[in-house]
Amino acid sequence: MADAAPRAWTIEDTLEVARLGGVAISPDGAWVLYTESRLDWDANRRKRAVFLVAAKGGTAKRLEPLDGARGLGFTPDSSRITFVADADCGDQVFTVGLGGGRSKRITNHAGGVEDFAWSRDGHNVYFTAEEPRDAAAQAEWDAGGDAIFVGEDGNGLEAQRWSNLWVHDVASGTEARLTDLSATVVDFDVAPDGARVVMSACSDNRTNFFWRSELYVVDRTDGTVTQLTDNDAPEDSPKWSPDGRWIAYHAPDAEWFDLHNGYFWLIDPATGVARQLEGQREGELGAFDWLPDSRHLWFGESRGVDSNLFELDTETDTVRALTAVNGSLRPRGFASDGVTYVYTLSDHLAPDDLFVGHLGGGGEAARAGDAVDLSDVGEVGEFGEHGGLGDPGDDKPVRLTDLNPWVGTTVRVAPSKVVNWTSPDGRPVEGVLTLPLDWDGATPLPLIMDIHGGPPGYWGNQFEGEHQLLAGQGYAVLGPNPRGSSSYGDEHLRALMGDVGGGEYEDLMSGVDALIARGVADPERLALRGWSWGGILGAWTITQTERFKAASLGAMVGDWTAEIGGGLMFDLQLHYIGGVPWVDRAEWDSRSALTFVTHVTTPTLLLHGERDDVSTVNQSQMFYTALRDRNVPVRFIKFPRQGHGIDEPRLERIALTEELRWIQQYCPPTKTIDTEPGQNPSPNPGA
Repeated sequence: MADAAPRAWTIEDTLEVARLGGVAISPDGAWVLYTESRLDWDANRRKRAVFLVAAKGGTAKRLEPLDGARGLGFTPDSSRITFVADADCGDQVFTVGLGGGRSKRITNHAGGVEDFAWSRDGHNVYFTAEEPRDAAAQAEWDAGGDAIFVGEDGNGLEAQRWSNLWVHDVASGTEARLTDLSATVVDFDVAPDGARVVMSACSDNRTNFFWRSELYVVDRTDGTVTQLTDNDAPEDSPKWSPDGRWIAYHAPDAEWFDLHNGYFWLIDPATGVARQLEGQREGELGAFDWLPDSRHLWFGESRGVDSNLFELDTETDTVRALTAVNGSLRPRGFASDGVTYVYTLSDHLAPDDLFVGHLGGGGEAARAGDAVDLSDVGEVGEFGEHGGLGDPGDDKPVRLTDLNPWVGTTVRVAPSKVVNWTSPDGRPVEGVLTLPLDWDGATPLPLIMDIHGGPPGYWGNQFEGEHQLLAGQGYAVLGPNPRGSSSYGDEHLRALMGDVGGGEYEDLMSGVDALIARGVADPERLALRGWSWGGILGAWTITQTERFKAASLGAMVGDWTAEIGGGLMFDLQLHYIGGVPWVDRAEWDSRSALTFVTHVTTPTLLLHGERDDVSTVNQSQMFYTALRDRNVPVRFIKFPRQGHGIDEPRLERIALTEELRWIQQYCPPTKTIDTEPGQNPSPNPGA
């Protein structure tokens, strides 16, 4: 039974938060498919469920037979659900009615399909599939002859095969190969005429070479494959305009993988001439699509700590905001009417829930007014009584889910706010500060600085369960957005180039000093934590200062030279350090925390997934060895089967428990709450 009075946030609460997964809206805007995951302790995993709900609101229907399916969406006429599921010859495309019933198998491709898309008339299914081994080669592979020739025949660090594009004729049940490239198809989109496909494909599967992707147009009528781009810039997410005249895509540059948030480009498939649009370039791009007029694009973008929906006029190259949320609104799908869309919404007080928005009566009238403030979203299904998508001009959102009603009721939620300061070189810096609910406003608090990953990540106006956990234990939590963060424009993003460990470190420390000066932080009780780039910058920080009493570093890198080739570090070579260590070893060493490990006095906890191929586990092993050799208090916890993050709930609970114990031991708060795993009641009994 839930507690009678709200209590502080615990480790179990952090793990119990229900999460949204895949989302799709039907082309006619009437239905929404979504997946949610909830904790299953007995199975040691998050249990996934699929739901269908009317876009006007109401009770969602669980589609239990589809819980294991992927690629969930709708057929072009919105009459059926389409998905990929396992069959006797690998994954195949299926459909099923909106009311459930028996599914219908569409494809029958030997070896199975990967991604798929319908032609807009519903006559064909285009799909990608890996190239199969012949029978003899497969038999030898299965018998143990599975050596991986890295960088050859489609292999990266793991065994891979090239993939190509196929088409399945629904009426006849026949299929045809459309491409025969030594490449991997990354993404594709079917033209309105159903006869052409634009695809992004990469001819190099090595970990750090995805930027070698190019755009191709495949014409089914004559079998031609036309390469549209030939450069060293990654083109992604190509989409045909509704009139078939243009292809929109996103890329950082015309020739090179330069460090930018990226731009929209329009390319004429007939001539191959591309035009760069500069209207969208403030922050991290979300989902986007064409509006029916083939002139406007609508897209999600982060700006500062907030995320909203915007529109780009491709003729005038101007952008206007369509929503004005103080929070994180992320579009997840767009209906074909150019009015209706589905999105998730979160802020610092509530985790993501799912909503349907509609901009009004459609056409230019729907886009002529001011941005819509969707901050007041109401209760689940509150606007469902309209019986439709809303009257013209009715821009009230429809709330579809309330996944975590216990947040803020059974469990108290600590407030967050944006804080600003100035770095020593004059750069303005912003961060998100979370404070304990019972703080008296006068007594300085122990402060935990949480460094985000990336480096082009950012702390936004969204719910952070781990920050709630720390605030519930009596800590102030600062999430800084130093130079290199992605939601403040290209200048802030690019300011980290050639300055790893320099200005970004000053950005962090000046933020800590600002909170000390404002009476928020106790200078004698400072700790830090971070994962991925946060662990990297955290490791660097404790080599530069002794001010922190405790550090928790997840998936860190301490020696850049030892990581080259093994981890995902294209950005270090192309953007941040530059070059390669066998040409300029001194520069690479000067940016590596391990070089300065003799300066470390901070007690340090190291957390790393055993199978991490982004930041390899040997990095934490080296740092641990160095600290232990020098008698600095250190622990190293390696998590079996885990990659760059920790996915198994029981291992995640160990990580959170040991991290909290470590910080409390060396940087104690005024009071603590029991952190023994398994002792905290579930906030969502019976889930």
